[in-house]
Amino acid sequence: MFLGLDIGYGQTKISYGDQYTPPVNEVFPSGAARLELCDQGAAADGAGSMPFGVEVLVDGVAYGSLADPDQMASGMNVLHAGYVASNEYRALYYGALSRIRGDVIHHLVTGVPVSDFKDKEKLAGLRSRLLGKHTIQRGRTVDVRKVSILPQATGAFLSHIDRQPLGYGKQDSLLVIDFGHYSVDWVLFVSGNYREKVSRSLPHGGSVVIDNMKQLILEKHQGYQISPTRLFRYIRGGETRIDLSSTLSLDLEALKSEASALVAPKVMDNILQTLRLEETQVNRVLVCGGSTPFFIDYVRPAFKFADVEEIPSAVMANAVGFRLFAQKGS
Repeated sequence: MFLGLDIGYGQTKISYGDQYTPPVNEVFPSGAARLELCDQGAAADGAGSMPFGVEVLVDGVAYGSLADPDQMASGMNVLHAGYVASNEYRALYYGALSRIRGDVIHHLVTGVPVSDFKDKEKLAGLRSRLLGKHTIQRGRTVDVRKVSILPQATGAFLSHIDRQPLGYGKQDSLLVIDFGHYSVDWVLFVSGNYREKVSRSLPHGGSVVIDNMKQLILEKHQGYQISPTRLFRYIRGGETRIDLSSTLSLDLEALKSEASALVAPKVMDNILQTLRLEETQVNRVLVCGGSTPFFIDYVRPAFKFADVEEIPSAVMANAVGFRLFAQKGS
């Protein structure tokens, strides 16, 4: 069994399969909290499944996992650089493992922000936490036998080139930008080779846009309070307008545009500034990640001499690429 795992701050994506059956791709909310912090009525049914997610054990303590943060008293409270070392991250990991048939993962591949990938001590710590036998639920243990960790946006690159003709991109200076919920990551490939010196991360992903949306609502509507987790839930659900009361209706599309304009130009400036270290002009840009809609309108003007392409199934792109790497590297 091969598993591509992309545990994001907003969504958890898994792509898994063996050599004989078609792969399975799934997306879940990245909500995790101790079970007592989950909404009432979301209690486990004894088999480890809940109406909103799945129950797992972290060091013997029951957690709700793969749930909407809006259904948890703690909300989305783990949004920082130490995320991968948190119990909430482990709960999401165990929730992902619970979705997979069988109790052995022969090769698991996941990604971290580019800034974390450059921290070898942090990588070693994460690899040791993912490897080995894990008691994820009562009576169920999963053995993860091999773990590889890649820079986050590399998965999207691998997913994309897998669908292209042989020799695709050999002469390209190809930039992959992954717009995540917490961070924006970008990696550069020149003639297929990874350029570490200009591949970076910036902690200004979709969550910062949502925070700005919350502030705009506060300013425009006489102090009306709405949590970022609730806004994120509406956005994930594809809502464009919401009626909060008989007198208050929010145009989410207009708010998203206004909030994006406060964040996206700064992000693009950072990317362009980093690329000044490269003498070769970027001629192809691939865009992926769940927060792409906040930023995509600012990518094309920034790279007017490049072909800009949004990767199909942008949310799943990294997980699919990680699974492909797992299969080919085993």
